[in-house]
Amino acid sequence: MRFRATVERFGKKTNYHGYPEPTILLKDVCLVDTDKQVTDHIWFTVGKTIQSLDLKPGDTVEFDARVGDYVKGYVNHREYIDERTVD
Repeated sequence: MRFRATVERFGKKTNYHGYPEPTILLKDVCLVDTDKQVTDHIWFTVGKTIQSLDLKPGDTVEFDARVGDYVKGYVNHREYIDERTVD
């Protein structure tokens, strides 16, 4: 599926090894085909591809992604399964 979103800000999270990892917050995530908003925000880990884009807050991005169920949290701290809502 192809999505469009706006860069809100950058942050950091601690990974399961205890090291900091850069993150990016995208807001107003919509399906490109229908312009239907699928979520108000989503956090991604910043990898080499995202880092190479030199994004700034306010930039608009489009990206392809697979959508599926996932378990929130991490090892020994699971919360619940967020179900897929995009069709």
